[in-house]
Amino acid sequence: EAEVDLFYERLVEFGPGDEADDSETQLQHWNEFAKAIPGRTGLTCRDFFRRMVVRSPHGRWIGEPVRETHDPKTEVTRTFYDQLWLRKCAYRVGECALFAPQPPFPKPHVARIEALFEEDGQKYVSCIWYWLPEETKEGRLPDDHHKEVFLSELRDEARIKLLVGPAEVVSRQEYDARSKTDSDLSLYWFSKFYSMTMKERLAIPDAIATGHLVAKEGGGFEPLSRQERLRVMIEVQLKELDRMNKRGKKKAAAAAAQANS
Repeated sequence: EAEVDLFYERLVEFGPGDEADDSETQLQHWNEFAKAIPGRTGLTCRDFFRRMVVRSPHGRWIGEPVRETHDPKTEVTRTFYDQLWLRKCAYRVGECALFAPQPPFPKPHVARIEALFEEDGQKYVSCIWYWLPEETKEGRLPDDHHKEVFLSELRDEARIKLLVGPAEVVSRQEYDARSKTDSDLSLYWFSKFYSMTMKERLAIPDAIATGHLVAKEGGGFEPLSRQERLRVMIEVQLKELDRMNKRGKKKAAAAAAQANS
């Protein structure tokens, strides 16, 4: 709880919103409940986030659109961007972010941003979620580290108002090296994958072997959807059958040659 409280206190430093929204009324409102952040009286962690999300600014895109898609069936057009400026923070595709906590979990959720887009005048973020230990089937175990998260195959879209700050998810080795000198509360680490279908925590090699993850060329890992995972597993099985078939033919040819000699 102390760590969560410190996180909310750090968010107060960001101010009430974007520069364009720094009206005197908003500043006064922000200061009123900022004085009652966790550790003082009158405002719980969840209330703090709820008020902040309700008063979230609309944000603005950084740079020009990178692409646009149109669905003729639904007549929906999506315009994609690489960066978003929201509440004095920059969010970029490929980086991680913190999202407002949802009951019954009091801590912010962690996700990797896969896309930033606008649809019908509303801004959205598409992401891949990391699971907190308490969100898994086993719940938080005694050996679970307080900054450990699990990569998952869950992909989702959310309104940008749920974004509450940038985050970093690194390896355990990098986390240990940086945590000695870096007190950033938005720094997390992962070394396992949580399978939503198997309801199990998997080591990265096991997740790759079962088709849950694929290694990316530039480093890191990419979760596969259930359909993609089935396709990969079928391809692996077909290759194995082909290999066994070729090996069987070689053995048969060798046996025939030996019989004729």
